[in-house]
Amino acid sequence: MFYYRFLRLTLLQGLGVALFASLASAQSYVPDQIVVELIPGAEIEDVNGRWGTSTIDQFEDGLLNLLDASGLGDIVILAAQMTGDPDVLEAEPNFLEDTPEGVRSMVVTAIGGEFVDFEDQELTERISLDLAHSVTRGLGTLVAILDSGIDPDHEVFAGRVAANGYDFVDEDSEPWEEADGVDNDGDDQIDEGYGHGTMVAGLVLLVAPEATVLPIRVLDDDGRSDAYRVARAIRYAREQGADIMNLSFGSPVGISFLQTELALAELDDIVIVAGAGNESREEPAYFPGESSKAIMITALDSNDVKADFADWNQEVFVSAPGTGVRSAYPGGEWALGAGCSFATPLVSGMAALIRAMKPTWNKDFVEDRIEVSVDEIYGIPGNQAYDEMLGSGRIDVFEAVTGLATSSVPTAELVSSIRALPNPSTGEVRFQNLTADARPFPVEVLDATGRILRTIEPSRSGDLAWDGRDEMGREVSSGVYFYRGVGSFSVFQGRVTIFR
Repeated sequence: MFYYRFLRLTLLQGLGVALFASLASAQSYVPDQIVVELIPGAEIEDVNGRWGTSTIDQFEDGLLNLLDASGLGDIVILAAQMTGDPDVLEAEPNFLEDTPEGVRSMVVTAIGGEFVDFEDQELTERISLDLAHSVTRGLGTLVAILDSGIDPDHEVFAGRVAANGYDFVDEDSEPWEEADGVDNDGDDQIDEGYGHGTMVAGLVLLVAPEATVLPIRVLDDDGRSDAYRVARAIRYAREQGADIMNLSFGSPVGISFLQTELALAELDDIVIVAGAGNESREEPAYFPGESSKAIMITALDSNDVKADFADWNQEVFVSAPGTGVRSAYPGGEWALGAGCSFATPLVSGMAALIRAMKPTWNKDFVEDRIEVSVDEIYGIPGNQAYDEMLGSGRIDVFEAVTGLATSSVPTAELVSSIRALPNPSTGEVRFQNLTADARPFPVEVLDATGRILRTIEPSRSGDLAWDGRDEMGREVSSGVYFYRGVGSFSVFQGRVTIFR
């Protein structure tokens, strides 16, 4: 189970204070704000009363809350203390999120050209895009672009923009690119995030030109957001029925409440595509790219060698072109950019093509198809130092869609024979695999909101048993719970009732 209780676990291991102190010195969270995730049934008013905080905003279900902690001292220490509150599942500073390009000051160069130059750029031949478009162009898919907004008047978006986009920066229904000419984040750069979302959305449509993009503005013109705003945007994309979610931003630290939102999106079968960082390093891996709920994309240069700026690690899923990438730019312009942010939407578009042909496939099958539809890159001089750190290879879009029109349903989709015994139960639950999968696999137990309560790892004998407790060892209350997992030849999900 990935970073779900990240703050609490790292504190218990004696690592959290040092980590968050370093983040504090980098001013990587919003001053005087704490995000609190409540235990189901708890009330935020009770928590505020005990800690002297006040509510700025909360989700409709009341579980996720943004709190004002002005005048209450060190925000990192306070969050750690609040995590021990019996009504609090997690408490964390409201971390900032950035585009990798903004962090590393990547240059986007506005250039001339026409639509045909966009369609016929060098990378399209490398990933076999023209051949793929003879099979499918992505019609009927909805790709949510969580970014800095788009220029809705650019020709690349004509007839391809959903009407229900939203701006979580200005809180209105016009998620368009904006630039104020001010260095709002104090990094001696002005509006370095401007145009980022337009370029990202344009690249999705380069690969899947008949898909529809859902623009959701979460980044300001300096390419910066905060984790609570991102959580709201992820929830919104789910509610609007997105098939794919493109996240070309992130943070070097895992954030537990964002992991919860990603887990809910996974339950809705959304393919979540996120970028690696641009720091040319292995660790720390960029979140949410390293989340088990997302697939992480890194960038290659024009020779299919790891781009000099691109991060690498074992969490990378696949690689894609990420230098000299041409895309739409605000004002009806075109621009060249470099960065993992621009490799990521190529894979989101690839997912849209697969989903257009196989709308009944769940996200695991779509991701599996992406992972195997690649060209080998580790034999190329320059990549040998990154063995298994650049994913399975460089994407080949034609390979991904070849044969899908007549292909049979994946074997795993035909099998769904796992049951929980006894059901209902007073606590102890055994998961029985009726299909004799080739090897044991873990089971995730979730509450009614989709929050992962426990990941059950198989014993040496392959048995899977849940003792009715969450990751912290607390007994769950009476109610209906869900379980899910993916084995070698089976996928399954179900529900089990607990009564005390």
